[in-house]
Amino acid sequence: MGKRELLLIFGFVLLGTIAYYATAPEPVPGQQGFSVSRFLDGIKREVHGNRSSAEITTTSIVPLTTGISEIRFETGNAPLTISGEDRADLECELHVWSNGFDETEAKKYASETALKTTEAGMSMLIGVRYPEPASQRASLVVRMPKALAVRIQSSRGQVEVSEVGSVELTEARGQVSIHDISGRVTASHRGGKLTVESVAALKLNTRGSTVALSGIRGEAILQMQAGELKGDAIKGPLEIESNGTRIVLEDLEDMRTPIRVNATGGSVTMKGLQTEARIDGRDTRIDVALEKAVPVSIYNEAEERTEVTLPETGFKLDALTTDGRLEVPETLAEVKSLDNEHRATAVVGSGGPTITLRTSRGDLVVRTVKD
Repeated sequence: MGKRELLLIFGFVLLGTIAYYATAPEPVPGQQGFSVSRFLDGIKREVHGNRSSAEITTTSIVPLTTGISEIRFETGNAPLTISGEDRADLECELHVWSNGFDETEAKKYASETALKTTEAGMSMLIGVRYPEPASQRASLVVRMPKALAVRIQSSRGQVEVSEVGSVELTEARGQVSIHDISGRVTASHRGGKLTVESVAALKLNTRGSTVALSGIRGEAILQMQAGELKGDAIKGPLEIESNGTRIVLEDLEDMRTPIRVNATGGSVTMKGLQTEARIDGRDTRIDVALEKAVPVSIYNEAEERTEVTLPETGFKLDALTTDGRLEVPETLAEVKSLDNEHRATAVVGSGGPTITLRTSRGDLVVRTVKD
């Protein structure tokens, strides 16, 4: 297509637009009619777009009525920071970025982005209202009474919560940090990094997340698919259901309650185990080191290797492999074989708790601390 044809097309479009506005009915009161300057300004906006931006920060105090026990956040993609304090109201600091055709327009749209609050029974709902034109991004910092509960709905932005009564996190994605919570934490997380430290109890459901847990003072129930888990200083009881997850538990010296792990795929590593435990694996790599003699049962159906490090004395050993190899120190027990089964039993020292090891299709390697 040549320049002449393009000029003809542009001319027809221009004439058609002028004819439309010239024959359009009179505008109703409050509505603007046709203006050449506005017409040209519209063309300029389409060509150049929203090329300017502005940022503003506003702080507001939200009073809380008697009976409010939960603050619920529905802030979408906005980064959110929540901290508990000795106070009776909410202090909300809203930072907004907005674009616009020029700086004046950008500031206008930024100032129109506002906090919205609604009471619903015993809950206070906190959200952000955005104007229709242009594009805005917001982040919110909230200081609230430390005794109240926090619930965060469908978060997609970075979240940090500290020193509140309890936390419920639903359908969260991205980086999340929760620490110093006096009560229970319940969280559903997908992708990204999740850190939970110093909480009373934990119920967790994750998919493809990198999870770090520390200082869980009470019960922890975890359901995990893919991703990783690293935990330390967990006092338990602890129950893990995992699929394709790499699990590493360390510093278990202070744990005095049972551990229960049911793993499919992935790996399970425990260091410093001093409490009763049962591990069931399918296609899972297992590596467990006992700090002292405690009742432990490990069942693994996998071509993966299972390794167990035992304390020096004070236990009974019952180890059996099927369709796999069994390695036990000669000073500990004799391995007896029959067809595809290999078994070693022993009473070490004065006896004590029974350590039961069963593997199918994979190798089982047993060693002691001395080894």
